[in-house]
Amino acid sequence: MKPSNSPEIGIAQEWIEEIAAWIDGHGLRGFEPGDVWRYPWMHTLQPYPAIQGPVEMLCDAFPQFARHILGIEAGEDPESRALVALGDLRRFELTGDAHFFERAEEHLDWLQQHAAQGFHGLCWNGAQGSPAWPVAAMAGEACLLAHALAKKDTHLDGARRIAEFVLRDLPRMEESDGTACFGIAPNDTSRVHHANLRAAAHLLQVAQRTGETALSEAAELALQYSLKRQLPDGAWHYGEYTGDEPAGPETPARIAHHPTASVLRTLRTIQIHRPGQDVESALRCGFSYYYQHLLEQRRMPIQADAAYPVDIRDCAAALLCCAALAPLFPPAERCAIGVLRWTWSHLRTPKGPALHYRKYRWFTSRIALPGWGVAWMYHALAEYLHYFLGKTARAPGPAEREGA
Repeated sequence: MKPSNSPEIGIAQEWIEEIAAWIDGHGLRGFEPGDVWRYPWMHTLQPYPAIQGPVEMLCDAFPQFARHILGIEAGEDPESRALVALGDLRRFELTGDAHFFERAEEHLDWLQQHAAQGFHGLCWNGAQGSPAWPVAAMAGEACLLAHALAKKDTHLDGARRIAEFVLRDLPRMEESDGTACFGIAPNDTSRVHHANLRAAAHLLQVAQRTGETALSEAAELALQYSLKRQLPDGAWHYGEYTGDEPAGPETPARIAHHPTASVLRTLRTIQIHRPGQDVESALRCGFSYYYQHLLEQRRMPIQADAAYPVDIRDCAAALLCCAALAPLFPPAERCAIGVLRWTWSHLRTPKGPALHYRKYRWFTSRIALPGWGVAWMYHALAEYLHYFLGKTARAPGPAEREGA
């Protein structure tokens, strides 16, 4: 990409290059936020918030030392591969540089080789060591984008096999109102809106490319489930609690930044492929809530019930959401710029990792988490640049250049 005279674009260009260099030098193996809590005696503290909170803050204040003391080993989350593949695909779309497409295909090949076994479709183990739909959803997004750019059957086949995982391996809870909700994992009946809508979006896009009506019908039921449960003020709870979920009622009732941003961005994807007044209305009302309640001063991502700590993944989610909604709502573009500036100022360092994990009011957790932070921000910056630079021109895909 040619350097831009726009400060907002120039910052993103410089930062994405820094993150790319960090990934090349460090790889994607590393620590994740939840690894501390999987340590046996730490796990026993989770039911006690009064104890868990201070311990979590202490671990965040000394992240490397805490993991050294607990003997936690670095790992690699398959989701990070999908996120970096998405970033590379967008950079290829913007520049036409085949290097980015080739690197994205390397990540997609790695995912194919490391898929979980024993399931009907393609899926990958998450942080808990078992298949999780959010990981497969990100891989599915990468397969669909690669297919859109190159029209290769292998990419569509990967997306189709991920759709098969959704239909045949995820639980689907049918409701009395005629809707249905997909679970978040094969043995988890938690009703989580952003995961359910991402399943709907994936099925819808695969159906449009393969002509399989069963996929689009299942997608519509899942879409209607979440649309009907939007709150009057435009928000969504994290999920819905009916009594048979693994988590208690407190977690589903929470309104959190990353899930809300994911819901809005996914609804925008659905709207592109299935226009309708119901989705447009939900987006308008949902963004109004998001704009007023989840972005402090239109730039710092916050939760509905607390301003701090600010997580790097929430910053990435805010960039992704605002860049996706900017064509619909002009304030979203200003929010994207504000979030970029805030994150650049508070969670980036030029003297070490490409970014930090989390900012508290009085200190910053100075550790780069590859899957949770680095890969997410790489993906988010690529989407940010795709919106701002894509308003002028885009490079043709390989299939277009070859006359396919």
